[in-house]
Amino acid sequence: GHSGRKNAAGGATAKGAKAPSQHPETTVVLQGMPYAYNRDMVLELLDQVSLLKFVDFVYVPSKFETETSFGYAFVNFVGPAHVASCRQRLHGFSGWAVPSNGKVCEVSLAEVHGLAHNIERYRNSPVMHPTVPDGLKPVILSEGRRVRFPPPTKAVKAPRVRKD
Repeated sequence: GHSGRKNAAGGATAKGAKAPSQHPETTVVLQGMPYAYNRDMVLELLDQVSLLKFVDFVYVPSKFETETSFGYAFVNFVGPAHVASCRQRLHGFSGWAVPSNGKVCEVSLAEVHGLAHNIERYRNSPVMHPTVPDGLKPVILSEGRRVRFPPPTKAVKAPRVRKD
């Protein structure tokens, strides 16, 4: 539950108001991943380096047509201290589970930080549309286990998919 956690931004902002993010820096982008890497492989990797239990959000942007990733993932940690551990363990990592042509992982800070902000960013996105395969959707985790993503707050548009 969220009982003990104080909202760093001091409560919710008015609907539609874009408040500057006061959230601690907890979201990283893992770049330089092989395009074959999908969400489950990223979760597996985070588990291998003993970080998964500190992660509460993972999203691997992917092409809907081919279900291959764009080579990066957004990962939110439950606290900013884990970002340093992530850098230590995954920055420069190249031991991918698939052939990678020597791709090397880079860990950098994302622009949007915190579980709530990441949920807001994606809950009404076309990626949440029922036609999108589950493996391409962002996930919320608690202690390494997947939990339900909050439902959209408005009608979700189907993604534009190029039919070849």
